[in-house]
Amino acid sequence: NLFDIDIGDKIIGACEEVLWNKEHRLGRVQLGINIKKYIDELCGEDAIYYNTGVVLVDVKKFNEFITFEELIKIALNNKYINIEQCVLNKVFNKYFYKLSNIYNFEVYFEIFDGKTKSFKEYMKTLNKAVLLHHLTMAKAWFYPEVLKGYLWWKYARQSPFYEVIIARMMDNKLSVSNGILSSTLNNNLLTYFQTTIYNMGHYPKNVFNYYKYKLLRNFVFGKTKQRYIYKKHLYKDKIKTVEHFINGK
Repeated sequence: NLFDIDIGDKIIGACEEVLWNKEHRLGRVQLGINIKKYIDELCGEDAIYYNTGVVLVDVKKFNEFITFEELIKIALNNKYINIEQCVLNKVFNKYFYKLSNIYNFEVYFEIFDGKTKSFKEYMKTLNKAVLLHHLTMAKAWFYPEVLKGYLWWKYARQSPFYEVIIARMMDNKLSVSNGILSSTLNNNLLTYFQTTIYNMGHYPKNVFNYYKYKLLRNFVFGKTKQRYIYKKHLYKDKIKTVEHFINGK
C-alpha cells in the first residue's frame, strides 16, 4: 500500500528522522556540530529533517526538478554529516511528503530506551511497523539479537543464501575478535554474537542480567548509565529471541 499513497504535488515521500526531530535537535552536538543550527542552515529554520532510508519518489517530477550530476556536484562541494541524506534534505526539503514512520521505523538503542515524549510516542507504533530500519552497524545479518532481528532471520532461513549469510556473520565475528574493527564497536556489540542455541542454554542467566541492568541503570550516570541501558536492551532481546523461537514465530 506504500505505492498507493498519493504524495500530491510533492516529489519525495519520506519519514521524519526521529533522532533529529525538533525535540531532540535542541542542544544536540554531533561531530562537534550544533545540530539545530546545522538543520536550520541546511533546510530552513525549524524545518522537518527526513530520513531517506526509505523514499517514495515521483520519478518524472524528480528528473524535471534536478539532474543527478547536479546532485553530485552539491554533495562534493559541501561537507555534510549524513552525506546523501543531507543533500536530499537540502535540495528537496520543501518538496517532501511526510510519510507515517511505520514505513521506515528506525531501530536504535537511543530511541527504544529513550525517555522523551517523542521517543515514547514513536515506540508505540513499533508493532505496526511494516519496514524496519536498523541503523548504523547493528544489522540483523551480523548481529541476530538486535530488536526485531528475529523477523529478518525468519525469512533468511527460507532463502537459498542462508548458509552464505551464516558464513559472513562468522567472518565478521572473527574480524571483531581479532581487533580488525574498532575497540569501541567491539565493546558495544560483542554481546550480539550469541546464537539462538547459546541463548536457549543461558536463558535464566539472560533474564537475571536483564533485571540486573534494569535496576543498576537507576543508580549511575553519564556513559555508564548509557552502557547499562544498552546492556538491558541486549539481554531483553536475547530473551525475546528464545521466546519467539520456542513459540515458532
